[in-house]
Amino acid sequence: MATHRVKKSGKDPPPFTRIDNSLLQDERLSFKARGLLAYMLSKPDHFRFYLDELIKHTTEKKDSIRTGMKELEQQRYTITRTILNKPSDQAIKETNQMYNELYYKFNPQ
Repeated sequence: MATHRVKKSGKDPPPFTRIDNSLLQDERLSFKARGLLAYMLSKPDHFRFYLDELIKHTTEKKDSIRTGMKELEQQRYTITRTILNKPSDQAIKETNQMYNELYYKFNPQ
């Protein structure tokens, strides 16, 4: 399956997102997770997603978004990393990053 990149940033980015149908038709994911995936793919490459920020852009509650993110992580659509506050080494945020996971998932080397 070919991967086609669409310019998503810079001057005059297109007002649409191209998403491979197989991602939206992945029956292992709930419709909640598929919608979250579509939203995430509409953001610029290497965009970092924070749970507290995601809930500001939806009517869903924190637990619902967390469940959707967990589904995406279990199916390897995202990677979750914990950011540490250096002076105290206390976890302050989790960020979900997509990087090239979708490319590798559908185009194994």
